[in-house]
Amino acid sequence: MGITVITCISRSNQSTHIMSNGRHLAKGSSTPDVPEDGILRLYSMRFCPFAQRVHLVLDAKQIPYHSTYINLTEKPEWLLDKNPQGKVPALEIVREPGPPVLTESLLICEYLDEQYPLRPLYPRDPLKKVQDKLLIERFGAVLGAFFKASDGGELEPFWSGLDIYERELSRRGTDFFGGEQTGILDYMIWPWCERLELLKLQRGKDYNYDETPWLERMKRDPAVMAFYMEAEVQAEFLRTRSLGQPNYNLLVKDA
Repeated sequence: MGITVITCISRSNQSTHIMSNGRHLAKGSSTPDVPEDGILRLYSMRFCPFAQRVHLVLDAKQIPYHSTYINLTEKPEWLLDKNPQGKVPALEIVREPGPPVLTESLLICEYLDEQYPLRPLYPRDPLKKVQDKLLIERFGAVLGAFFKASDGGELEPFWSGLDIYERELSRRGTDFFGGEQTGILDYMIWPWCERLELLKLQRGKDYNYDETPWLERMKRDPAVMAFYMEAEVQAEFLRTRSLGQPNYNLLVKDA
């Protein structure tokens, strides 16, 4: 039987993850044994920055959810019944008829913010909301620069991309893009900013980025801390993937 990782959120400001194993389910595994309790079900992958976006929003808003990790190299057959695209993140809205399964990290996060209005992440002001959405969309080019830099390409395009957001935060004059507390833009760009330490490991002396106060503040955010992964672990996963044998279960205690 496959192992399902269940993630729940406490009522305090601290999120609580029950992640004692973190095993990724693969081909041949049975459908996860999840309670019929009406709680959201997230199909994820522990090393995926796009899936991390959804975890951050769920945790920041303290929305209870069950989390099941997927081996994306050897996908379980039942995953296609949940999501014909076979992609993660995928969020199953179990209380709705169907039940529907949402995909694409940005769409999932926008749905969650609208459906669970407590602790709003998008700005309430329509203009500011559109401005944040445009900055999130623009970050797509920064992602491309990051992946190229991670593969040994030039670092400068990535630094230049980050500089746009540093200037924007300076213009706002706040601790976070969301103001005095984290907002949607903070969480949507964070997974790649978390991987700056990974890039530092990969590039060694070539790495020449000065960390900003925003990075240090983000590292102390409860939602970020709940899903944070050390650069050495990320690097080891990438190493195993480059060998054609990705070890999705690096965080499993008995792996």
